[in-house]
Amino acid sequence: MRQSETGNPSCSDGYTLSPMSESSSAEAEQPAVQEKGVGLIRLSDVEPRFRTTDLHPSMQAVDNIQQELIFHARLLRMTWGIAHLRTLLIGLAAFLIGALSPETWSGGDAMVVGLPGIRSIDGSGFFMMITSLGLWVWFMFELWNLYPIMKGHSVSLVFAWISVMMAMILFHTESPDFPFALEGDMLGGIVTFLVMIFVIYIFWKAVQETRDQHVEETHADPDKRKMEEAMKEHSLAGWTFILVLWTISITLGSWSGVHYVADRSLSMPMLMFVYVIFGCLSVFGLMHLLWFPQLMLGAGTTRVLSRRAREAIADLEAQKASAAPRKVETSEGKCPECGAQAPIDRTAEGEPVIACSKQGCEGKGKANGKCELCKARILNRHTCTECGINAPVLDYLEDSEAW
Repeated sequence: MRQSETGNPSCSDGYTLSPMSESSSAEAEQPAVQEKGVGLIRLSDVEPRFRTTDLHPSMQAVDNIQQELIFHARLLRMTWGIAHLRTLLIGLAAFLIGALSPETWSGGDAMVVGLPGIRSIDGSGFFMMITSLGLWVWFMFELWNLYPIMKGHSVSLVFAWISVMMAMILFHTESPDFPFALEGDMLGGIVTFLVMIFVIYIFWKAVQETRDQHVEETHADPDKRKMEEAMKEHSLAGWTFILVLWTISITLGSWSGVHYVADRSLSMPMLMFVYVIFGCLSVFGLMHLLWFPQLMLGAGTTRVLSRRAREAIADLEAQKASAAPRKVETSEGKCPECGAQAPIDRTAEGEPVIACSKQGCEGKGKANGKCELCKARILNRHTCTECGINAPVLDYLEDSEAW
């Protein structure tokens, strides 16, 4: 453990509680661990509760996941403050107000769709729908404040959640008993579900490859063993396990909610309870998936991108740089004897400006004045580097008409 130069608690494995671009109120609500300067724990400091390898050596992966989940839980207690809890409550309220709407409990009217269906909603149901939408927007803004380098991926995860919900709706459109009965065309649901899987995979790949780059750049060391140790300290196995659980959670939650509505007789009320439970877990899981990469990578200019995306951006910037016209700087002054260029120009007022003759200085100044950088004296005469003639500065400038 060590105290960073900026006064933020950090640990030697790179997990740093660095100031993020939050509002001042959010910063003031961070937990006391930051104020006291207590360093964060390392993954290697955590031990599994019970070792399954004692039962069989092949169960080492179970111990590793158990160790990382305990590590995540302790980090949550150390780093989450009032701002995080407030954001979580906003997300839970957004979900619950929408899920517990009278329209959801009653199953709605299948014969009324589109704009007429929205108009048919009673006053309380419409108010809850608008309130839920507003809270979701607030929830997203709070996520962007808490996890600035994960802004784009927060939208991606919400899009994945919406995609699996749409997939379940398409599955149930012609097959209300899905997956117990498969009827009609299911291509739309399959494609939408694959979109969800693709978005989540891109998110996982971007975090993984950004982690690799972070370790290679921040923890670079000639000793290969130290690099391997740093990579182990930045392990994403536990985070990946949570990502898989979150994917299962949004899938089961979406299915239970849609299946409850698709059941016109409402013969399975427990599905609504299952939908609420998985929905609340999904809100918390969404925050957790964004929180850990932010904590691991820290604040600053880090962009969570895949290697291919970084290469594409680098190629695009290189193309822009090569296509941009380059400004060739030329001096107005010319030697009156041999015509060679001299580092002499005119100001907008017509006064001669000459490069500083002091070695190592790249400043300029007016003749008989001082250099704008080193304040050295600027002479009113200049010696040509080609022919060696020494002449007044004005002789190096051509006379120009004052029209």
